[in-house]
This record gives sequence, structure tokens and C-alpha cells, in this order.
Amino acid sequence: MSFIELPGIDEVTEPEIRPTARYPLVITGAKIKPSKEKVGHNNIEVVIGFDDDPEEIYIPIFQYLALPHPDDEVKSRRFKLRNIKSFCQVFGITVDGGINVEEFVGSRGECNVKAGDYEGRPKHELVLPAVAETD
Repeated sequence: MSFIELPGIDEVTEPEIRPTARYPLVITGAKIKPSKEKVGHNNIEVVIGFDDDPEEIYIPIFQYLALPHPDDEVKSRRFKLRNIKSFCQVFGITVDGGINVEEFVGSRGECNVKAGDYEGRPKHELVLPAVAETD
């Protein structure tokens, strides 16, 4: 078998978890994906990095925004819309009767972040604020 040189592999470590606090954040990716739980339902998968972490030593945040579906009950639809609106307000994303997912990448904001767990692995979670009143 041939030796493959991989510069930097000896220094690679697992990304770290930050303590619970408010951080400057930047959206680095966003796409619409089918829901794993409900057939025919979609989510927006958003990848968020810490804006003060140019070396990317911290675990990125994966935020899933469930999109409303015609079969949703009123309570569920309102919850999803509130969550999307709060998220967009944090990142300064325009909400005008809808949203443009292409506008997400590069958007910046500040939000509280806490440590969480997904299938036994550490992760970061956004703590979204209540929806702000708009004019």
C-alpha cells in the first residue's frame, strides 16, 4: 500500500464546546431538506459558525427550521412560523410574507448558545429569543 502524506493530521483534534453564553454567529450554509420524521415535510438545515472563531476550533451549530405543511394543526403551524421568524430576526434575514433561503448564508447575528447532546455526542444549541414586535 502506498503512503499518503497528510500534512497537519498529527495536530488534528476534536472540535470543542463553548460555555453557555451569547456569541457572535455567522451562517455558513443553508438548504432545504426532507424531514427525517415526517414524509412529505421539509426543513431548512442551517449551519452556523462562531464569528469570532476563524480557526474553527468549536463545533458548528446545526439548526433545523421546520417548514409549515398543509397538514399541520394550527398550533404546530404557529410554532413553526414563530421559530422561523425569531431565527430570521436574530440574523437580520428579511421576512416579507416569506423567506429566501439564499439570503441566509453570510448573515450574522448574536444569540445565546448552550451545550447539548445528540446521540451521545456534544453539540451546540441556539436559544432563540421570543419574536420581537415589528412595526
